[in-house]
Amino acid sequence: MYDVGEIVVGGVLLASAYGLVRAADFNNNVINKPKRSNMLDTTALKKAWNEVLILRTMNDELHLSDGKLLTDLEFAMLCHVTHQSGKVNITSIVNHPYFSVASLSTVKRAVARLIGENLIYVVNTSHDKRERMLAVKESDLG
Repeated sequence: MYDVGEIVVGGVLLASAYGLVRAADFNNNVINKPKRSNMLDTTALKKAWNEVLILRTMNDELHLSDGKLLTDLEFAMLCHVTHQSGKVNITSIVNHPYFSVASLSTVKRAVARLIGENLIYVVNTSHDKRERMLAVKESDLG
């Protein structure tokens, strides 16, 4: 079973697996695409495939209460919350370009499942009691 530290590494690997489209500034929704070419970088694609397999294995080895795997979207959200270190909320997930294909209700359902599985939790901020941030539960395994 993977611990949270390994999921952080998985989140970094997920970002590099999709390195063919590099995001320069997600906060301003500016996406820099590589120059168009008819040539594929097969070495980068092979490396990306290996990273995808690592992520799939990490998801397979999460032991969830219902016995099911996290969906790709739920796993990506878990990696994103881990990567953002408690500086993410549902609105920021919905507004992130990676999650643009997901509706607000889909994001809320995924967050509810991650909370229900005790993978993430909600933190009220000190400066605004209405704002609730998401953070990853740390593993008890050293």
